[in-house]
Amino acid sequence: MELPPQFDPVLLKVTPLIEAEYAAVVILACVLIFWRTRELSQLTGHRGIQYFRYTFLFFAFSYFFRFFGIVNQIGRYVDLRPHLNLVTFAIIYVSSAAVLYLLFSLIWKKLRTSRTQDTWIIHGTALAIATVSVVFRYTELFILSQILILLSAAVLSVYLRYTSKKKKGFSQFYYIYILLFVFWIVNTIGFAVPRFFPDIKLIVYAVSTTLFLIILYGVLNKTGGGK
Repeated sequence: MELPPQFDPVLLKVTPLIEAEYAAVVILACVLIFWRTRELSQLTGHRGIQYFRYTFLFFAFSYFFRFFGIVNQIGRYVDLRPHLNLVTFAIIYVSSAAVLYLLFSLIWKKLRTSRTQDTWIIHGTALAIATVSVVFRYTELFILSQILILLSAAVLSVYLRYTSKKKKGFSQFYYIYILLFVFWIVNTIGFAVPRFFPDIKLIVYAVSTTLFLIILYGVLNKTGGGK
C-alpha cells in the first residue's frame, strides 16, 4: 500500500525573485492609484484626498527600497552591508509616513491644523520612529507603532462612517480604507513573523497581493478608470 505523497514545505518558501515580483506589483499599484486620484484631488482641493494620495506615494517609496534591496541581493551589484542601517532607516521612515498620512486623511478636520503643521507632525513623528528603531535596534517599536496607528485609523474610520450626517460624503473610499488597513496589518505581520514562521510568508504575500489589487480596482472604479 502506497503512502500518499507528503507535502513539500519547500513549495511555500519565498525566493528573492518572488519577493521582487511582489514588491513590483505593489509599487505599480501604488503609482497607478496616486496618478488616478490626481485629478480628483486637484478639482476638489480636499485635504483628506491629498493625504490619501500621499499614503500610496509613500507606500510606493517603501516597496521601492525593498525592491532595490532584493534586486541587489540577486545581482550583487552593490554591497549594502555598510549602509544597512541607512536602508533600514529609509524603509521605516517612509512606511511610518505612509500610515500617518492614512491616519491624517481621516482626522485632519478634527485637528484644526494647517497643511504645513500636519506635514511637520507627520514627518517629524516618522523620523522619530525611524531614528529610535535604528539607533537602539528596536524594530519592535516600528511594528508596534504601525499596528497602533492602523488600529486608531480603523476605529476612527468606522466611527466617522456611522456618526457623520453625510454618510455618503464621509468617504467614497470607505471600504478601500478598510481593505488598506487589513493589507498593511497583514504586511506588518509578514515583516515580523517570518523569523518564527517562515513557511507562511508566501501565504501572506498572496493575500496581500489580492487585497491590493482589489484596492486598485476600487480606486479605478471610483475615479472612472475602471469603466
